[in-house]
Amino acid sequence: MGPLVGVVVPLLGFAVASVAKLPLNFLRWFAGFCLIANGAYIGVGSFQRIGDCGVIVRYGSSIWMLWLFGLVTVLAGLWLLDGTREYFGLGTAGMPNLLHKSVVTTIGLAVLVAVELLLGSK
Repeated sequence: MGPLVGVVVPLLGFAVASVAKLPLNFLRWFAGFCLIANGAYIGVGSFQRIGDCGVIVRYGSSIWMLWLFGLVTVLAGLWLLDGTREYFGLGTAGMPNLLHKSVVTTIGLAVLVAVELLLGSK
C-alpha cells in the first residue's frame, strides 16, 4: 500500500487545502512530486520486480497494471508540476508550454530505461 498511500495522501492534502482556500503552490508541487516518484518507482521497478513491485506481482497483479499505474501517476504529476512554475520564479511570460515536452521526455526516458533493463544484463 506504500505507493498507493504515497499518491493518495498528498492528493488529499492538496484537495483539502484547495477547498479550504489555503495557499496551494507548495502542496501542488509536493503532490506532483509524490505522484511522479511513486509512479516511476512502480512503473520502472516492474521490469525487475524490485521492492513493492515484486510483492504486487506475487499477489497476482498483472505487469500491465503496474505500467498503467506508473504512466497515469507520472503524467498526473507532470500536470500538477506544470502549474507551479510561477511559485519557483519560472513564470510563463515568453516561455512555451513545457508539459508536452515533459511528457515526451518522460516517455523517452521510460523506453530507454526499459531497453537498458531488458538488454543490459545479456
